[in-house]
Amino acid sequence: MEGLIIIWVARLVLLMIIFLGFWRYYFGIKSKSWPVTDGVIISGKSEYYANPSAVNGYIPNIEYRYKVNDKNYTSTRINFSLNESAGNKANAANILNKYRNGSEVKVYYNPNKPEQSVIETGNNNVHFFLTMTLGVVCIGGIAFSNYIFSI
Repeated sequence: MEGLIIIWVARLVLLMIIFLGFWRYYFGIKSKSWPVTDGVIISGKSEYYANPSAVNGYIPNIEYRYKVNDKNYTSTRINFSLNESAGNKANAANILNKYRNGSEVKVYYNPNKPEQSVIETGNNNVHFFLTMTLGVVCIGGIAFSNYIFSI
């Protein structure tokens, strides 16, 4: 019985990861057709993250301000792709150099939810490939576990 519970928990976790991957990919595509407004970078810094169960690295933390329909918003989302986690210090520095404090940027916002925005639209194929690969592995794992528990 305990093994069955662990398998179901693993299935749910994998399905949540797949869902979040497709969500990011979907909004990456949608962001290409979002309206655009002017914005300004209000802060930018590189933050080191230490994750005992994964790879340590640097994340560029950029905050920008923009206005839609006379209402001010702030956001930290650069894009919907996986490259927000720059990994090494040099990659994080490159992103920070691209978006310096006080610089003007184009902000693409969700017309139905203006607080959702990005400064880079679209997504990369690596993100799609990882999501699809995880989906295939998850479906294969579910089918295999169903087979094992049926005999």
